[in-house]
Amino acid sequence: MASYLATVEQGRLPLAEKEAITSSLGRQEELMLAFRLRQGVDPEAFGQRWSLDLWQAYGPLLEKHLSAGWLQEERGRLQPTIEGWLAYNYWVQDYF
Repeated sequence: MASYLATVEQGRLPLAEKEAITSSLGRQEELMLAFRLRQGVDPEAFGQRWSLDLWQAYGPLLEKHLSAGWLQEERGRLQPTIEGWLAYNYWVQDYF
């Protein structure tokens, strides 16, 4: 605890460890978080951010989840449905 307090008093972050996030993990994390929100994910913004076409990278999974009724396309975005939120923990693991 003393080390923690000393670090804070020096104006530094008291980090115990760091995790390096690869591009692949970053994309997966973004999708996981976006699908928890009503706004979902914007495929165009995703592509610009990651230099990767969302449909080319995850097309079969997206189609599977659209067909299952867990995702919907609205105004160019992929958004979770009510059913998608209820089953979220089941289907989101497909992206990892």
